[in-house]
Order: sequence, then structure tokens, then C-alpha cells
Amino acid sequence: MMSFIRKLNPIQQLVLSFGALILLGTLLLSHPFSHEQNINLTLLDAFFTATSAVCVTGLIVVDTPNTFSTFGEIVILLLIQLGGIGIVTFATVFIVLMGHRVSYQNRLILREHFALRGSGQVLSLAWMIIKLTLAFELIGAAFLTYLFMRDYTPAYAAYLAVFHSISAFCNAGFSLFPNSLENYPHDLMINLTFMALIITGGLGFPVLTEILTWKKGRKLSIRARVVLWTSAILIVAGAVVIHVFSSRQGFPGYVSLSGTDKFLVCLFQSVTARTAGFNTLDLNAFPGIALVLMIILMFIGGSPQSTAGGIKTTTFWVIIIGAWNYLRGEKSIRAWHRKIKRETHNRAVALFITAFVLVITAAGCMVYQNPAESFKLFFETVSAFGTVGLSLGATGELNSTQKLIIILLMFIGRVGPISFAFFFIAKRKSRIDYPEIDIPTG
Repeated sequence: MMSFIRKLNPIQQLVLSFGALILLGTLLLSHPFSHEQNINLTLLDAFFTATSAVCVTGLIVVDTPNTFSTFGEIVILLLIQLGGIGIVTFATVFIVLMGHRVSYQNRLILREHFALRGSGQVLSLAWMIIKLTLAFELIGAAFLTYLFMRDYTPAYAAYLAVFHSISAFCNAGFSLFPNSLENYPHDLMINLTFMALIITGGLGFPVLTEILTWKKGRKLSIRARVVLWTSAILIVAGAVVIHVFSSRQGFPGYVSLSGTDKFLVCLFQSVTARTAGFNTLDLNAFPGIALVLMIILMFIGGSPQSTAGGIKTTTFWVIIIGAWNYLRGEKSIRAWHRKIKRETHNRAVALFITAFVLVITAAGCMVYQNPAESFKLFFETVSAFGTVGLSLGATGELNSTQKLIIILLMFIGRVGPISFAFFFIAKRKSRIDYPEIDIPTG
């Protein structure tokens, strides 16, 4: 078995590490100890829940607090933590703590996981990821414990706080409240704490490290500026659009809110739509145009080397800036007095097209089996691919085939469409160069 694993390339080993964690989670969640009394959880539903947790998605086919025991909830929490940061990251740090050297093969796996050019900095980045994750989750848990103590006993408030802090930072969207965060649309501090955890978890660990170590007078890297500007624009623009159209429709539950609370709800929904999966109002009440915007935000997702999913903010930015430069008649793709590599643009376009085709194909298969719920199923499909977890209520009504489609989408969304494709197709560099041709387009 070990000899077979060694023959696999780093991408294949990385994909298998997530698959192995899902299978382990399925076995644990299917055990009677993981359920409440008189609950009979099918193996497929356990598989779905484990995949959703490891892929930090948050889509559920059974109600988490009413289905799983405390043991089962802790298993889900561990799957979220390991899946969010990556089982390879934890394994590497554990190997170092045990006093062993990390093999060159493991460094290559980490390099693929973090999308780094070289393997020299992977160990320091792995350590930094663990430290940052624990720090932010502990701070978030401390705030939430204080806030939840207004409604619960200190011990249970701490338990809720730890679970939701990890779920929010890992952009998982799992909640121990049956209606997510719909009890807290007015609570400024709870909303701000969740948004802070979601945003920091979705920025990407290299960017987060750069921000925390930033010194006055020193410029942030272009990667950090792209991530921060794109994230800020998407969040603010998303909140404004959701607010404008929700105010025009004035649906129940929204019109009764104050002006400040309305924008807080829209800001929270714009943040969480970029792969977190929590909600403070019933999503079915939002107008159609707001839900379409959420679909776009879910498809774009968070940033590279983060706990978020989607095609990533940098991919979206490279495609947009490439199109803008082309329309202006520029021969190269330029931004901030730098020229972007053509290979980077090609990779972004390839990822976008692969993801788009995958989502459309999966949505078509889903809708074919239930045309009456076409929009809800399309929303669910994008949510699964973006590892978001937002739902219009269709997840609990899926048949076995549809559940398997969503499971596959969540898995591909977590490991990445390109990595998933490379799992089956070996990357090869052609030694032959062919003459160029021009084909009319547009």
C-alpha cells in the first residue's frame, strides 16, 4: 500500500488525503455513538455530512443539532478543522513535533497544497498556518463565549463558541442552531465577530501573514493588494446591491428592521456568500436578483491558500483585468506597473471555464430529475462547488443521485477543479513547438 502511495504524484496524494479523511469521517458519523437516541442515519447521509465537513461546505441533509450527539458534533468539528487547514498541514507539523524530518515528497505535497513555486518555505508556512488558525479561533471563541453567555450557561456558551468560531474561520457554515444565525440579525457584536472570522479565514494564509507582519513604509505585495481590493469591492458592492433590491421588495422580516440592521443583514449576507454559509435571515425571502448576486459571489469565492472555495478572487481579478487590457488595445496584461504572465492568465481562464462547465453540467443533471425546483437546485449546485453551504431548502429533499452529485461537487470544489483533473491526467510538457495560427472570434 505504501509503495503504491509513493508512486503517486503530489497532487494525487493531496487529493487522496482529503478522500481518506472523508471516509474516516463517514465511518465515525455512521457509528451509533454519533447519533441522538432513536435516530437512524443512513450511510449515504453520513457520507454526505462527512464530505460537507471536510470540504468546509456546510450543506446538510439532516439537522446537525437534532441528529448528532455531542460525540458526533465533535467529530464534525474535527473534520472541519482538519479539512479547512488541510490534513497534510497537520501531519507535517505533527511529524516535526515528533522530532522527525519531513520528507522531500511531503514538501512537494505541501507545495501543491499551498500553490507555492518552491518547496523551501512550506514548513515555515505550515507552522504559521497552525499558529494563525489557533490564534484567530481562540480569540473568536472568547468573544462568542461572552456574547452567548447572555442566553446560555457558561459551559454550553463556551461549547457553542468554540464550534462556531472554528466553523466560521474555516468558512464551513455548520451551526448548532437549527436556523443558523437567524436569531441574531440585530446583534451587532455577534455579526461583526462572525464576519471578522469569515473574512480572515478567506483571505489566504500568505496574505494574512503579510498583513500581520506589515511595517509602516513598506508596500504590500501585488498578490496581497489584489486579494484585499477584490475582496473589499465584492463585499461592499454585494451588500449595496442586496440592500437596494431587498428594500424595494420589502419582504417580511426585512421591513421590520431598522436602517442600520438592514444594512448589517445585507453586509453579513454578502460576506457569508463568499463561502461561509451562515445566514441571519431566511434566504427564501430575499428577492431573486439578490439570490442571483449571491450565486455570483459563491462562484467567485475566497482567496487562494485559504479555507474558502470558489474559483478564487485572484482568478476573477486576472480575467477581468485581462479583458480590460484587451479592450484598451494593450498587447500585454498590466496592473500596478507590472506585467502579468500570459501563463497566469491562461491558467485563470482554464480554471474559470472548467468550473463553469462543471457547474452547468452538474446543475443540468440535478434539474433534469426535478424541473420544478430548477432555481433552488442551481443555487444548491453553485453553493456546493463554492463550498459555501447556503441553501434555499433543497438539500434535505435531494434523492440519492442528487446527493452523490453534490458530494462530488463539494469534493472538487475543495481540492480544486484543476487539481482534480490532474489527479486523472498527468501534466506533460510538449517538446514540440507548432506554428501559430489566427482564428476569428467575437
